[in-house]
Amino acid sequence: MKHHGWILDLYPKTGRMIVWLKKTDGTCVRLSDEWEPRIHVGGNIDSLEEIAWKLPAYTWRFVERFEKAGHQSKSMILEIGVGSEREALSLARRIQRYDDYSKFRLYDVDIPSAQMYLYEKDLFPLALVEAEEKGGGIEWSLRDSRESLNYALPPLRNIMLQVNTKSAGRIQKFEDELESIIIHDGNETVALESEGETEKLRRLADLFREIDPDIVLTEGGDSFIFPYLARRAELNGLLDEMVLGR
Repeated sequence: MKHHGWILDLYPKTGRMIVWLKKTDGTCVRLSDEWEPRIHVGGNIDSLEEIAWKLPAYTWRFVERFEKAGHQSKSMILEIGVGSEREALSLARRIQRYDDYSKFRLYDVDIPSAQMYLYEKDLFPLALVEAEEKGGGIEWSLRDSRESLNYALPPLRNIMLQVNTKSAGRIQKFEDELESIIIHDGNETVALESEGETEKLRRLADLFREIDPDIVLTEGGDSFIFPYLARRAELNGLLDEMVLGR
Protein backbone atom coordinates (compact mmCIF):
# COMPACT_ATOMS: atom_id res chain seq x y z
CA MET A 1 0.00 0.00 0.00
CA LYS A 2 1.32 3.46 -0.90
CA HIS A 3 1.01 6.64 1.18
CA HIS A 4 1.80 10.20 0.14
CA GLY A 5 2.56 12.79 2.80
CA TRP A 6 5.01 14.45 5.20
CA ILE A 7 7.22 12.79 7.83
CA LEU A 8 5.72 14.14 11.05
CA ASP A 9 7.40 12.04 13.73
CA LEU A 10 9.50 8.91 14.17
CA TYR A 11 10.86 6.88 17.08
CA PRO A 12 12.53 3.48 17.55
CA LYS A 13 10.94 0.31 18.86
CA THR A 14 12.79 -2.99 19.27
CA GLY A 15 13.95 -3.98 15.80
CA ARG A 16 11.78 -1.35 14.11
CA MET A 17 11.39 2.34 13.40
CA ILE A 18 7.90 3.79 13.81
CA VAL A 19 7.14 6.65 11.43
CA TRP A 20 4.05 8.87 11.52
CA LEU A 21 3.07 10.32 8.16
CA LYS A 22 0.77 13.31 7.75
CA LYS A 23 -1.00 12.47 4.50
CA THR A 24 -2.00 15.00 1.88
CA ASP A 25 -5.68 14.41 2.70
CA GLY A 26 -5.08 15.57 6.29
CA THR A 27 -5.18 12.13 7.94
CA CYS A 28 -2.26 10.45 9.69
CA VAL A 29 -0.90 6.94 9.26
CA ARG A 30 1.47 4.94 11.45
CA LEU A 31 4.13 3.03 9.50
CA SER A 32 6.53 0.40 10.84
CA ASP A 33 9.86 -0.36 9.21
CA GLU A 34 12.19 -3.23 10.08
CA TRP A 35 15.37 -1.48 11.24
CA GLU A 36 17.89 -1.44 14.05
CA PRO A 37 20.58 1.08 15.00
CA ARG A 38 24.16 0.15 14.19
CA ILE A 39 27.57 1.27 15.32
CA HIS A 40 30.75 1.06 13.24
CA VAL A 41 34.24 0.14 14.38
CA GLY A 42 37.45 0.90 12.49
CA GLY A 43 40.85 -0.67 13.06
CA ASN A 44 43.20 -3.38 11.93
CA ILE A 45 41.21 -6.06 10.10
CA ASP A 46 42.66 -8.88 12.21
CA SER A 47 41.78 -7.04 15.42
CA LEU A 48 38.27 -6.35 14.11
CA GLU A 49 37.73 -10.02 13.32
CA GLU A 50 38.99 -10.94 16.77
CA ILE A 51 36.59 -8.62 18.53
CA ALA A 52 33.67 -9.63 16.27
CA TRP A 53 33.92 -13.23 17.40
CA LYS A 54 33.82 -12.04 21.01
CA LEU A 55 30.33 -10.62 20.43
CA PRO A 56 28.13 -13.68 19.84
CA ALA A 57 25.01 -11.89 21.09
CA TYR A 58 25.19 -9.29 18.31
CA THR A 59 24.68 -9.37 14.57
CA TRP A 60 27.67 -8.01 12.70
CA ARG A 61 29.22 -7.81 9.27
CA PHE A 62 32.09 -6.11 7.47
CA VAL A 63 31.22 -3.19 5.17
CA GLU A 64 33.24 -0.84 2.98
CA ARG A 65 33.08 2.82 4.02
CA PHE A 66 35.00 6.06 3.63
CA GLU A 67 36.15 6.12 7.22
CA LYS A 68 37.08 9.80 7.41
CA ALA A 69 36.41 12.94 5.42
CA GLY A 70 39.02 13.36 2.71
CA HIS A 71 39.83 9.67 2.36
CA GLN A 72 40.26 8.66 -1.28
CA SER A 73 39.48 4.98 -0.80
CA LYS A 74 37.11 2.93 1.32
CA SER A 75 38.15 0.80 4.28
CA MET A 76 36.73 -2.37 5.75
CA ILE A 77 34.69 -1.41 8.80
CA LEU A 78 32.96 -3.64 11.34
CA GLU A 79 29.22 -2.90 11.52
CA ILE A 80 27.36 -4.11 14.63
CA GLY A 81 23.61 -4.06 15.12
CA VAL A 82 22.40 -2.92 18.55
CA GLY A 83 18.99 -2.87 20.15
CA SER A 84 18.95 0.71 21.39
CA GLU A 85 20.96 3.90 21.86
CA ARG A 86 21.76 2.87 25.44
CA GLU A 87 23.02 -0.49 24.24
CA ALA A 88 25.18 1.26 21.63
CA LEU A 89 26.92 3.29 24.35
CA SER A 90 27.39 0.24 26.56
CA LEU A 91 28.88 -1.80 23.71
CA ALA A 92 31.16 1.08 22.67
CA ARG A 93 32.59 1.29 26.20
CA ARG A 94 33.11 -2.45 26.19
CA ILE A 95 35.00 -2.33 22.90
CA GLN A 96 37.12 0.61 24.07
CA ARG A 97 38.27 -1.37 27.09
CA TYR A 98 40.05 -3.81 24.79
CA ASP A 99 43.74 -2.91 24.42
CA ASP A 100 43.60 0.22 26.59
CA TYR A 101 41.20 2.18 24.37
CA SER A 102 43.72 2.65 21.53
CA LYS A 103 43.14 -0.18 19.06
CA PHE A 104 39.70 0.72 17.69
CA ARG A 105 37.95 3.77 16.25
CA LEU A 106 34.23 4.03 16.98
CA TYR A 107 31.59 5.76 14.85
CA ASP A 108 27.83 6.43 15.02
CA VAL A 109 27.69 5.70 18.75
CA ASP A 110 26.05 8.90 20.01
CA ILE A 111 23.77 9.72 17.08
CA PRO A 112 20.05 9.39 18.02
CA SER A 113 18.38 6.43 16.29
CA ALA A 114 15.74 8.55 14.55
CA GLN A 115 18.45 10.83 13.14
CA MET A 116 20.51 7.86 11.95
CA TYR A 117 17.46 6.34 10.27
CA LEU A 118 16.83 9.56 8.33
CA TYR A 119 20.48 9.66 7.28
CA GLU A 120 20.39 6.09 6.01
CA LYS A 121 17.14 6.58 4.11
CA ASP A 122 18.21 9.97 2.69
CA LEU A 123 15.20 11.65 4.32
CA PHE A 124 14.67 14.62 6.62
CA PRO A 125 11.99 15.86 9.07
CA LEU A 126 8.77 17.06 7.40
CA ALA A 127 10.00 15.81 4.02
CA LEU A 128 7.28 15.16 1.46
CA VAL A 129 7.56 11.47 0.58
CA GLU A 130 5.87 8.49 -0.96
CA ALA A 131 5.99 5.47 1.34
CA GLU A 132 5.15 2.00 0.12
CA GLU A 133 4.59 -0.75 2.66
CA LYS A 134 6.28 -3.96 1.55
CA GLY A 135 6.27 -6.96 3.86
CA GLY A 136 7.73 -5.80 7.15
CA GLY A 137 9.42 -2.73 5.71
CA ILE A 138 8.91 0.56 3.90
CA GLU A 139 10.23 1.65 0.52
CA TRP A 140 10.76 5.42 0.53
CA SER A 141 10.63 7.80 -2.43
CA LEU A 142 11.59 11.39 -1.67
CA ARG A 143 9.31 13.97 -3.29
CA ASP A 144 11.04 16.96 -1.72
CA SER A 145 14.41 18.70 -1.45
CA ARG A 146 16.34 20.08 1.52
CA GLU A 147 17.43 22.97 -0.68
CA SER A 148 13.95 24.00 -1.80
CA LEU A 149 12.89 27.54 -0.87
CA ASN A 150 9.30 27.22 -2.06
CA TYR A 151 7.72 24.11 -0.59
CA ALA A 152 4.28 22.90 0.37
CA LEU A 153 3.37 22.94 4.06
CA PRO A 154 1.60 19.96 5.66
CA PRO A 155 -1.96 20.59 6.88
CA LEU A 156 -1.08 20.49 10.58
CA ARG A 157 -3.81 20.83 13.18
CA ASN A 158 -2.84 22.88 16.24
CA ILE A 159 -4.58 23.30 19.59
CA MET A 160 -3.82 25.35 22.68
CA LEU A 161 -4.14 23.51 26.00
CA GLN A 162 -4.59 25.35 29.30
CA VAL A 163 -4.88 23.64 32.70
CA ASN A 164 -5.94 25.41 35.90
CA THR A 165 -5.64 23.91 39.36
CA LYS A 166 -7.33 24.59 42.71
CA SER A 167 -4.11 25.90 44.17
CA ALA A 168 -4.01 27.37 47.66
CA GLY A 169 -0.78 29.23 46.87
CA ARG A 170 0.78 30.97 43.90
CA ILE A 171 2.75 27.88 42.83
CA GLN A 172 0.84 24.97 41.29
CA LYS A 173 1.61 21.53 42.71
CA PHE A 174 0.86 17.94 41.71
CA GLU A 175 -1.27 17.61 44.87
CA ASP A 176 -3.63 20.39 43.73
CA GLU A 177 -7.03 19.23 42.50
CA LEU A 178 -7.86 19.91 38.87
CA GLU A 179 -10.12 22.94 38.49
CA SER A 180 -10.57 23.38 34.73
CA ILE A 181 -9.20 22.46 31.31
CA ILE A 182 -9.51 24.77 28.33
CA ILE A 183 -8.80 23.77 24.74
CA HIS A 184 -8.62 26.33 21.94
CA ASP A 185 -9.08 24.63 18.55
CA GLY A 186 -8.95 27.28 15.85
CA ASN A 187 -12.00 29.48 16.35
CA GLU A 188 -13.61 27.11 18.86
CA THR A 189 -12.99 26.95 22.61
CA VAL A 190 -13.98 24.00 24.80
CA ALA A 191 -13.96 24.50 28.58
CA LEU A 192 -14.18 21.56 31.00
CA GLU A 193 -15.19 23.18 34.28
CA SER A 194 -18.40 21.82 35.78
CA GLU A 195 -17.62 18.07 35.98
CA GLY A 196 -15.70 16.33 38.72
CA GLU A 197 -11.98 15.70 38.29
CA THR A 198 -12.46 12.15 36.98
CA GLU A 199 -14.93 13.26 34.32
CA LYS A 200 -12.74 16.19 33.28
CA LEU A 201 -9.82 13.85 32.69
CA ARG A 202 -11.96 11.35 30.78
CA ARG A 203 -13.42 14.11 28.63
CA LEU A 204 -9.94 15.48 27.91
CA ALA A 205 -8.78 12.10 26.59
CA ASP A 206 -11.96 11.86 24.48
CA LEU A 207 -11.35 15.32 23.00
CA PHE A 208 -7.79 14.42 22.03
CA ARG A 209 -9.08 11.35 20.19
CA GLU A 210 -11.77 13.44 18.46
CA ILE A 211 -9.58 16.40 17.49
CA ASP A 212 -6.44 14.30 16.84
CA PRO A 213 -4.07 17.31 17.02
CA ASP A 214 -0.65 17.33 15.40
CA ILE A 215 0.73 20.07 17.65
CA VAL A 216 -0.28 20.91 21.24
CA LEU A 217 0.74 24.38 22.42
CA THR A 218 1.02 24.95 26.17
CA GLU A 219 2.72 27.13 28.75
CA GLY A 220 4.87 24.86 30.87
CA GLY A 221 3.57 21.70 29.27
CA ASP A 222 6.67 19.54 29.69
CA SER A 223 7.66 20.95 33.06
CA PHE A 224 4.24 20.82 34.74
CA ILE A 225 1.01 20.33 32.73
CA PHE A 226 1.57 16.85 31.27
CA PRO A 227 3.28 15.39 34.39
CA TYR A 228 0.47 16.93 36.46
CA LEU A 229 -2.26 15.38 34.28
CA ALA A 230 -0.51 12.01 34.47
CA ARG A 231 -0.37 12.27 38.27
CA ARG A 232 -4.06 13.24 38.58
CA ALA A 233 -5.01 10.42 36.19
CA GLU A 234 -3.03 7.96 38.34
CA LEU A 235 -4.76 9.13 41.51
CA ASN A 236 -8.16 8.73 39.82
CA GLY A 237 -7.36 5.27 38.41
CA LEU A 238 -7.37 6.56 34.83
CA LEU A 239 -3.71 6.36 33.87
CA ASP A 240 -4.34 3.77 31.13
CA GLU A 241 -7.07 5.96 29.64
CA MET A 242 -5.05 9.19 29.70
CA VAL A 243 -3.57 8.93 26.19
CA LEU A 244 -2.87 12.44 24.88
CA GLY A 245 -1.24 11.54 21.59
CA ARG A 246 -0.98 8.98 18.87
